[in-house]
Amino acid sequence: MTVALPFFSDCVNWPHERLAALEYLIDEGAEISRDEFLDRADADEADIPPAGDWGVSYFELEDEPVVWYVWSAIEHVYALDGTVERVQDLALDRDATADSGLPFFVAAIGRAYVGWPEQQRPALDLLLAGRREISRVEFTGCVAADADALPPEYGPARYYELPGFACAAFTWDALLHVYASAETIAAMQCYRRPGRTG
Repeated sequence: MTVALPFFSDCVNWPHERLAALEYLIDEGAEISRDEFLDRADADEADIPPAGDWGVSYFELEDEPVVWYVWSAIEHVYALDGTVERVQDLALDRDATADSGLPFFVAAIGRAYVGWPEQQRPALDLLLAGRREISRVEFTGCVAADADALPPEYGPARYYELPGFACAAFTWDALLHVYASAETIAAMQCYRRPGRTG
């Protein structure tokens, strides 16, 4: 007998220490039907968007027992806690084995940039104030990520670099994905923009 997967979290309230798992789900998810979702999730039809709603999509991670739906750009994930831990490990392994370019640093959610390490907020402030928009081709040429880990080529994503630093980022689905080494983030922490004090 298959255990129905309990609700784990939505992306807005996702645990900060497991943001890599959320990004992995978004990157690696395979679309499924609403019926397949209901067969596997511990959710009543009344708990999810109505059938026929064109604004909702359902997904699974093929190698792990986890399903979710996306509605209004918010992921609602159903999984056991241990499964999310394994997905976090998969995500960290994937990021560590990327062959060249800037490594993945963090994904932060929403306007409050939930998930960005608070002690490194000055680096985020510098990125937001000094970023320059670049093309997707320029972005893919400098980061260690396969095309499958990036937003669709013709989607609404925006790509950025931080001039003077080996740092690149993209925004997509209310997430800010930042690629930089720990050394670069440390240098960004110490940098004072001209005209700023303190």
